[in-house]
Amino acid sequence: MKERFWSKVDTGSSDECWEWQAHTHEKGYGQFSIDGQMTWAHRVARELCGGPIPDDDYVLHECDN
Repeated sequence: MKERFWSKVDTGSSDECWEWQAHTHEKGYGQFSIDGQMTWAHRVARELCGGPIPDDDYVLHECDN
């Protein structure tokens, strides 16, 4: 799953925005399917890099694009 996810991200340096290159929601948010369930790509990225997201946390992306 990790390899499939990261293959859909145009990664740059740590100070650049990493652009999602695959499926997006009608409002432009990246979406990724895990076991047949669509989820937000920015939340998957956060979990892959930082572990589980607490229920009361928001995941925001710095680029805001």
